[in-house]
Amino acid sequence: MSEVQVQLPETHVITRELGRALEVLPGPQDLVARVEFWSWLYYELRQMFQAAAAAEGEASVLLRPMRTEPFGSVGKQYLWEFEVNDAGKPRDPGALNWHGHNLSQSLYAGCILIQNGRVSTHH
Repeated sequence: MSEVQVQLPETHVITRELGRALEVLPGPQDLVARVEFWSWLYYELRQMFQAAAAAEGEASVLLRPMRTEPFGSVGKQYLWEFEVNDAGKPRDPGALNWHGHNLSQSLYAGCILIQNGRVSTHH
């Protein structure tokens, strides 16, 4: 089993980010959106750590702070991005995606998206 390096913000930062995520969801009456959020968060964390455990070298698990993006005239998108990389894979400068991210060491990446009171995940 490879060593896993987890790069998470300090506990109070994670708590703040969870609080921000829950604030942008519809009120407590919309239990479906809140269940979707927690379900996707559990699913993505599980996938991230399974990918990290399969790394050939040292794995890096990164959960970024939530960011807000304007979304046309509709409002805002709230994105919570994550990635898992394997330092045991060779780095290839030509392995770029359309965002300009180098994917040569990437094992798993994506985001949890909150938009218009709905929660989804994207990879």
